Amino acid sequence: MLGGGINTRPVTAAELYKAGVAKQIIIPAVKPSRLERAEVAAVTERDVLMKLGVPPEAITSVGHDVTNTFQEMQAVRGWMEQSGTKKIIVVTEMFSSRRTQWVFAKGLSTAGATVFVHAVEPPDYPFETWWHDERGIIGFKF
Repeated sequence: MLGGGINTRPVTAAELYKAGVAKQIIIPAVKPSRLERAEVAAVTERDVLMKLGVPPEAITSVGHDVTNTFQEMQAVRGWMEQSGTKKIIVVTEMFSSRRTQWVFAKGLSTAGATVFVHAVEPPDYPFETWWHDERGIIGFKF
């Protein structure tokens, strides 16, 4: 699961875990933004996953102060090489899914890994008609 998207990505990752599709949820240790540091009681992805019923032993944090998708891929690659894992599902939003697929497929190809990207269903508009909603247009631009 890529860092960020705390309202959507952990929910999807927990669903994949509960369905038996994923055995382990990997969370890159993302460097907190200024906004996140300013929050008094910041909730982490780990907290959300555990509230959704994922046991702590099924959640692994990798990397240190990761700030972008490439660094997330490098942290995950290190974990995959150490664990011997050859298949990975990367959870991210639909607008970043093509870039994420490219970064992870290219970066993990030397490790012989198979990469699947699972795009999270946007909470405010459907996949199929995102361009009909102002929030979809804004999400696409940013």
